[in-house]
Amino acid sequence: MIHRKITTFAFIFLAWGLLVGLVYHDTPSNFLRAESGWYLFLSHSDPAVRHDFEKMLLTKSSNGHYAPLAFLAEFETAKLVGSRAAFWKWRQISVLTAMASLLFLIARTGGRVLGLPQWNAGFAGMAVTSLFIFQPWMREFVAWPFTIMQLLWLLLSLLALASLVQMSRRPREARWPWAAAGCAYASLHVFGLGLATIAATAMVLTGFWFCDRRQPSPGVAPTFRPLLVLGFLTLLHGLLMFTLLSSTQGTETTACQPLPFIKTALGFISNFALATLRNSLSTNQQLSGNGPVHLIRDWLYGVSILLGFGLIVAAGLYRCLQENAPPQRLKFVFRTFAVVSFLSLIALVSARQWYEPSAHGFADFLVGSRYLIPASFTLIGLLAELFFALSIAPRLLSACLLTGITACALLGNLHFTAHVYPVVVRQSATSHERAWRAVVAMARECIQEGLPIPNVPLGQLTQEFYDWDLKLFEPLLRADLHVSREHDLQFVSWQEFLNGSRDGYAPVLSLPKVQRELRLRIDR
Repeated sequence: MIHRKITTFAFIFLAWGLLVGLVYHDTPSNFLRAESGWYLFLSHSDPAVRHDFEKMLLTKSSNGHYAPLAFLAEFETAKLVGSRAAFWKWRQISVLTAMASLLFLIARTGGRVLGLPQWNAGFAGMAVTSLFIFQPWMREFVAWPFTIMQLLWLLLSLLALASLVQMSRRPREARWPWAAAGCAYASLHVFGLGLATIAATAMVLTGFWFCDRRQPSPGVAPTFRPLLVLGFLTLLHGLLMFTLLSSTQGTETTACQPLPFIKTALGFISNFALATLRNSLSTNQQLSGNGPVHLIRDWLYGVSILLGFGLIVAAGLYRCLQENAPPQRLKFVFRTFAVVSFLSLIALVSARQWYEPSAHGFADFLVGSRYLIPASFTLIGLLAELFFALSIAPRLLSACLLTGITACALLGNLHFTAHVYPVVVRQSATSHERAWRAVVAMARECIQEGLPIPNVPLGQLTQEFYDWDLKLFEPLLRADLHVSREHDLQFVSWQEFLNGSRDGYAPVLSLPKVQRELRLRIDR
């Protein structure tokens, strides 16, 4: 039996791996972008610098994130891998494949619990998985190595959800409550948003505990102990996180009045929900009218969503109390996990805005894949139930509908890659591998000719950290040039290089390629 399950999962993983690899194999890795580049140059710096940074990761929390093991692992990976673009890209694709396989199994199992035929449940799982894994802006999660934190958090959240689904199917097996609690707590050790996973898991376990007390059944696995342990460990982690807040955090810095802030946060709920749906189904990330004044006007819509979500959870719990059977328990899992996860994300954003406001307030979280793609995954349960409703249709009609949705998700992603991504986000579409190789080749040729290395601006690659230049990446450059720290690398400022005579750089044949890759203008 176990051998059969392993074989089945291996087949599913291989199938989704081939599909995910086919779709994302040509994604250029942005290994120098923002925090990824930061980790690369720090991990190749002097031992003292590395030690101080490692100590900071262990002893400080920032912006609600305290996950020293995950960040240290990424730091060590950067030290070992360096500028090998293939590793960074295929690591992301591998984790995304694991997510796709798990998501497919969750949806297919859910369909079977609700009584769908095996083929209908399989088609529903395929459609749900494709919509989430191949949404247009997921490509940024493949391109940007540092989003491994979000991907691992999503993977562990899916594992927690899968364990809860198994609880609804097999309430007598004691391993599933512990598995759900363990995966939820582990998610907190890779990303601060693990608090949302813990809140959702705890709410489902609490609901099951309440239902089992109202309708006791012999042999049902207890959920109280896993729930208690999860709450205790989360409390300890939270206390440690607040204790280790950096000196610039942890105090109330906002001048906002409570009532306007609450109204703005409520308005953010409806706008965040719409932004999440738009980001999943549209290539447009530009918004207008999303400032604090506009958000505060939408506070009643936020209240409506809160009431609606509350009714969804209450109705699921009521039906579970009336009939504590697998189908009702599964619906309670899907709905509660989705609602609580989504609202927990909003609560975390609101807390951050209260204590550490960003430049444009809540509006900063309405644009960008790093915020909206994780939010979309919290709604998996609700979308899965919608697709289960489509699967009730006759097998042929259901297969055609769900296969069509799958095909549209794939074709939409490929169209986005070919016609939108290179235009809308030209920086992300730049090949860091080609650009960095050209920079290293230029530096090597300058050393051979006895010329100072032009300190070229790297904002085209570092993106969010737009003012970084080659001098900052000297440790990584030395590693790729195989030059020891005893050898002094001479640099010339970019402005001085532009203003001076460049006749001596004629033998530096890689300079024009650097110009093209970084889109630099060096003509007089």
